[in-house]
Amino acid sequence: LREGLYHALMLALYRAGRQAEALRTFQAARTFLGSELGIEPGRDLAALEEQILLQDPQLDIPERAQVRPNNIPSRVGPLIGRAEDLAIAQTRLTERRLLTITGPGGVGKTTVALEAARASADHYEHGAWLVGLESVQHPSQVAEAIGLALRRPVKGAGSTPAEVLTTLTSHLSGAELLLVIDNCEHLIDEAARVIRRILESCPAVSVLATSRERLMVPGELVLPLAPLTIGSRPPVRFTAEEAVSR
Repeated sequence: LREGLYHALMLALYRAGRQAEALRTFQAARTFLGSELGIEPGRDLAALEEQILLQDPQLDIPERAQVRPNNIPSRVGPLIGRAEDLAIAQTRLTERRLLTITGPGGVGKTTVALEAARASADHYEHGAWLVGLESVQHPSQVAEAIGLALRRPVKGAGSTPAEVLTTLTSHLSGAELLLVIDNCEHLIDEAARVIRRILESCPAVSVLATSRERLMVPGELVLPLAPLTIGSRPPVRFTAEEAVSR
């Protein structure tokens, strides 16, 4: 007796290319409602039958909003006390192709960078991609780590670091994307060299880096993060959030 179920079935059958079955479903509903309750189907069901008969374009499956490819993890908790820094980061990403977020360890550089990447990913045809350097031990592995994060292996058997970097920039040459290169400080010289090469060779690639110090790459904008002030509202709210989560 639930007309909404008939409506959903008719629409599903029509969108699956089974127009005749959708119309038979309406007739079945009409017969059943008439025999059980002595009533005709409601306006919505009758209107849907007419739309199906006319093959109304409004019944077509709506196009899904395009989701940019990326590997940026979803945010787990709230962003506390960094709204202004986030707004600045987003603005500066539109001004230059290299933004480095700097500050001491644990200050929130990665958190702000990831949030900025989430907010900006749709501005790049090929999305935003996170490259974590925290587990990379040797400078020669920086370019390879970027390739792996992009799901484009760039190192073949016997490849030299120079060849790996050339392969990487070749893959990126036609891409429009944002690279989030996190934790550059322990490999800063090589990270800076690779980033500079990418920016010079790949005109539609932008880089959002995090490091305890700036990269000293031409065109770099720097956003320094200071520790949140103890006793100010953001840390107090953070403590409350922590208490609730535990």
